[in-house]
Amino acid sequence: MRVRFMVKVDLRSDVARARRFIERRVRRYPKYVNIGPGADEDPIAQIVLGYYVADAAYISLIFDTRPDADSDGAWTLFLQDETVLMFPKWVAAGDALCDGKAVELTTLRGAKKVLVGDEGCDELVALIGKMLADLMKKLRREKLFDALPLRDDAFMLVEDFGGDGGWPESYDVIKTEGRIKPLRSKTSSKRPSAARRSASAARR
Repeated sequence: MRVRFMVKVDLRSDVARARRFIERRVRRYPKYVNIGPGADEDPIAQIVLGYYVADAAYISLIFDTRPDADSDGAWTLFLQDETVLMFPKWVAAGDALCDGKAVELTTLRGAKKVLVGDEGCDELVALIGKMLADLMKKLRREKLFDALPLRDDAFMLVEDFGGDGGWPESYDVIKTEGRIKPLRSKTSSKRPSAARRSASAARR
């Protein structure tokens, strides 16, 4: 007999919504009225993609301009309509799992998974966290964030409001693995080759 699921979560549509939201936040980044920690006129030191799967399920993109920005949870103080995108189906899925009902989840590759109980709830949170981390890394590769007024050492992270996951996984590497701009290569101090010196002299 075919099982009928009361709640279905499709990560393909969720990641598309998340991407559009992030792109819009970057495009609309205001010059002097930033809803986030730090002074409006300062460059961005940290970008946080926060998320929460339980209760009021959402993602939130916050720009932190504090020179000493750190992974200290300050982003949670700036959850407003403009900075948040809600995902009602995550709430419904969590409630269903807590009630002992099965939830059907479609992965980013289109595979179907059946989630059940507490283990299913943990897996849901983990899969959503990985989806968001992979999305942020992809947008970094595409240089989406380069349009923003970033500090040279600006970094990004993905953080679960409940503390159950995130990226980078270790606090010690947040500012290296999460770095947005690549480190600038040092200017070479090698002496020009004889051929280049000769060509240069001939042009004089």
